[in-house]
Order: sequence, then structure tokens, then C-alpha cells
Amino acid sequence: MTRKEFKPHIACLKALQGQDGIAEDEKYTLRLAIRALEKQCPQPPVFKDKDGNIDMQNGELQCPSCGSRGIIGCKYCPHCGQRIDWSGEEEE
Repeated sequence: MTRKEFKPHIACLKALQGQDGIAEDEKYTLRLAIRALEKQCPQPPVFKDKDGNIDMQNGELQCPSCGSRGIIGCKYCPHCGQRIDWSGEEEE
């Protein structure tokens, strides 16, 4: 699935989470499901310099979620599990 395809599913879970009458344990379960879907939603790696600023020329490839630097060639970040999109294409 693409990021665009994940968006309505995540939005639906967030809407459920905000409804009245949802028990705290159900809200917790929804938060876990949202987090899991967000991790499966492919995100492109980011180039950041030592100060954390985006720098396409001098920066290092990092995980967009946790900032881990050991992601080159990985489908998922080995530190946080974020799915990495290596296609180089930006989605709207």
C-alpha cells in the first residue's frame, strides 16, 4: 500500500478514537492500531546534518520517524520499524 492508500484507514481509526462512549482500554487499542498503521505507511528517508537540519547535499540518510542513521538498503528501520520508501517519488 502507498501512503495515500493508508490515509483513509488511519483517519477512520482516529475518528473512532475521538468518539464519546469509548472505554479507555479501547482507546489504547485504537492508539496502538494507529501507530502500527503509521509504521507500515512507507516514508522516504530524510537527509539531515549534525544539527538536525534537512541538508540534501551534506546530510546523512536518516529514518523519518526516529532519526536512526543505519537504514541504507533496509526496507524497515532496524531501530523503530518504520517502513522506508526508497522509490524517490513524493506523494501528495
